[in-house]
Amino acid sequence: MTAAVAIDKPVLRLAREASERGDMDTAVVQALRSVESDPQSWDARALLADLRTKPQAQEALKKHDAS
Repeated sequence: MTAAVAIDKPVLRLAREASERGDMDTAVVQALRSVESDPQSWDARALLADLRTKPQAQEALKKHDAS
């Protein structure tokens, strides 16, 4: 297990929990951090893709996502 993968798991958990409670700003920030720490992570990319489909996450994505 690489350091990026070890960091990625708790960050992904935080992002999922934030999304579930409706805190899209935190969910987006944590998902982006997770993708940055491990760009090959399917879970991180899938979570970010899922957030991109949620209307309530659009403002946070515009604010935090540079892509």
